[in-house]
Amino acid sequence: MKKLLLGTTALVGASFAATAAMAAPEVRIGGYLDFQAGFSSQDTDGWGPAPGIPTVATERGFGFATDTELLIRVSDKLDNGLAWSVKIELEADADTVNPGSNDNADEVSIVFSGSWGQLTLGNEDGPVDAKNYVGEAMISGIGVTGARGYRRWTDTKSFSNGLWVAGSDPSNTSDATKVMYYTPTIAGFQFGASYSASSKDNGSSRASDGAASEAFENYWELGASYDVKVSDDFALGFTVAGSKATSEAATAEDIKAWLVSAKAEFAGFTASIGYADDGKSGQVKGLGNTDVSGYAAGLKYTTGPYVVGVSYMHNKAGANAGNAAAVSSTAEYTADTFTLGAQYTLGAGLVMYADTWYYTNDSDRVRTSSENSGLGMLIGTRATF
Repeated sequence: MKKLLLGTTALVGASFAATAAMAAPEVRIGGYLDFQAGFSSQDTDGWGPAPGIPTVATERGFGFATDTELLIRVSDKLDNGLAWSVKIELEADADTVNPGSNDNADEVSIVFSGSWGQLTLGNEDGPVDAKNYVGEAMISGIGVTGARGYRRWTDTKSFSNGLWVAGSDPSNTSDATKVMYYTPTIAGFQFGASYSASSKDNGSSRASDGAASEAFENYWELGASYDVKVSDDFALGFTVAGSKATSEAATAEDIKAWLVSAKAEFAGFTASIGYADDGKSGQVKGLGNTDVSGYAAGLKYTTGPYVVGVSYMHNKAGANAGNAAAVSSTAEYTADTFTLGAQYTLGAGLVMYADTWYYTNDSDRVRTSSENSGLGMLIGTRATF
């Protein structure tokens, strides 16, 4: 009888072990909904009154907008120590103008990780975006150069010359399909690299080979960072990143771009600064082009549920940068953006915020009809779940 009980116990234990080993991966569903009421007054007219609205003859100057995503995460860790996870970001905004245009995925990727580092396969931002301490990720919508509002409510692209609309934002693959690897962080240092066969590869959509695709192939991004905690309330970070790709169009320059950035955190303050140079990336060949470059800086302060922040961005480009119609190689385009923002956390996952900004761009010689300056402001609420 004793042997029978021991045998039965062993079988039951083995059954539980097998069940545990074959347990289903963890699935989490989350996302966010962002609602904005915005206002802008600017010189340029006819570009469209709000995100997603077609160009119209007269600028309305105010309106409402939403930004909504559904986030699905699946994760597990195998017995051999290999951890894996899947991320699916689904656009979920209503769209009565173009029904169905927003019910698609944004970033979709599978990540494998262990003591050896992290390998990402799929659609995800590369190291040039990730290793940028003055970009949108540094201060999410609070007085930063990529504020939640100003790019939606201001005509920032009246020049066809590649001027950036986010801080120190040189050419990169964005969410193009890629293979990406990050080393583990050792003594504060981390290195990352990504490769995309084509900048136009996007999920199930693959770009054709050749100039007709207007793409860049063999697209590499490299980035490195160093972060150090000097004391309990003082930390520093430094980054350098770059991108390189070959143009498939014989008339366009190859991609060669780089950036450096730094941040400091002390007693609730976070300051960041960055500089980037796009070179002649993507510009039309043979027009006497000059480099596209720029710098940006941001400062925010956090205390309890309150956050306030300010930022400034300046960038410049030669008259022919990305613009075959320009008639002068000596003119220069410049753009400046000032932002001020505040945020208040009402509770877990729920915030209210306000942003105001001033934007201006101009040329010292050509295409003056495309110059613009504008002042805007918005209030919004964001629920993250």
